[in-house]
Amino acid sequence: HALIATEPGGVVVVDSLAAMTANAEIDESMEQQFVGLHARLINRGVRQIPALNSGGWVVILINQIRTDVGVRYGSPDTLPGGKGQRYYAHQLIRVRRAGWIKEGSAADGKKVGYNYRLILEKSKQTEPFREVTVPFFFDGGIDELAVVLDMAITLGVIAKKGGGYYEFGDTRVRGLKGLREAVHESDELAEAIKAAVAAKEEEF
Repeated sequence: HALIATEPGGVVVVDSLAAMTANAEIDESMEQQFVGLHARLINRGVRQIPALNSGGWVVILINQIRTDVGVRYGSPDTLPGGKGQRYYAHQLIRVRRAGWIKEGSAADGKKVGYNYRLILEKSKQTEPFREVTVPFFFDGGIDELAVVLDMAITLGVIAKKGGGYYEFGDTRVRGLKGLREAVHESDELAEAIKAAVAAKEEEF
């Protein structure tokens, strides 16, 4: 809070709300009960952020999903830290792992990463419930070009042909790995695909 109130702007990442511990819990024994203390502190903290933020800060609060065993109907998923974080958040994004990325056959191929599925559950800037799949590779983290390629294939900008081939203009490569390599090796090809994706999105 002090940083947001006094500095001109930047990015703050809190990882995670579920792991934060109040001083009162640290000072007391493990047998001591603190009913609702964690939620009250988180709610107070998130409530103050909009008032302190002059517009130059982006605050990213990471949380962990828990299961509410008392829920019989609807989703049992819940977020530690109370309901205030949902109310005050400008955007609420649910992140799930959505399968492995493999080189070779799907059955016995080498695991080189996995896909993140991002679901926009709440937004004050755009329509909610939009989804995107983001690939994460063990050798280099999130590949931004791979995200663009996924969108290009989904939108039909890059045509998927028989035999595992992909085509874009005069470029024809085999397999997703070959497509990634071709785009990384050619800035001209990468920019052309980005422009085509942007143009396609404007049609919607």
